[in-house]
Amino acid sequence: MAAQGTPQPGREANWQAQAGIGTYGAGGDRARGWAAYLVFAAVMLCLIGVFAVMQGLTALLDDDFYAVTRRGLVVSADFEVWGWVHLALGVVAVLTGWGLTLGNAFARLAGITVAVLVILVNLAFLPAYPWWSVMMIAFNILVIYAITVHGEEVRTAR
Repeated sequence: MAAQGTPQPGREANWQAQAGIGTYGAGGDRARGWAAYLVFAAVMLCLIGVFAVMQGLTALLDDDFYAVTRRGLVVSADFEVWGWVHLALGVVAVLTGWGLTLGNAFARLAGITVAVLVILVNLAFLPAYPWWSVMMIAFNILVIYAITVHGEEVRTAR
């Protein structure tokens, strides 16, 4: 008879497995630790969306906030146009992040697409607000990495 605390033959030595803690997919595969990184990416995509909405509202409500003129931007459009673009992308990013938390396969494709669009918009908007745009680009690169490299992890976690 084995002493208490030592694993018996045929049983796993992992305390989580003994306690029944853990998430198993439909095929019985245990989700790896990167599933938490995908949840982080989903939360980051929601935050990116909130930040884009704030940036869009700022462009719509305060014409004098950005120091550069519209001719100084890569795409010379009025700040009202940029505000609506940021606002729309922000709402779509929040909805996509929510879909990622649910493990939706379409949300993975939409998440990559939205992140690429946010990167392109912030590259064009870089002269108006450089630090903010660089931060948004970096966050979106993390989101793209998490979705492309660890996209299947959510499926096994559900």
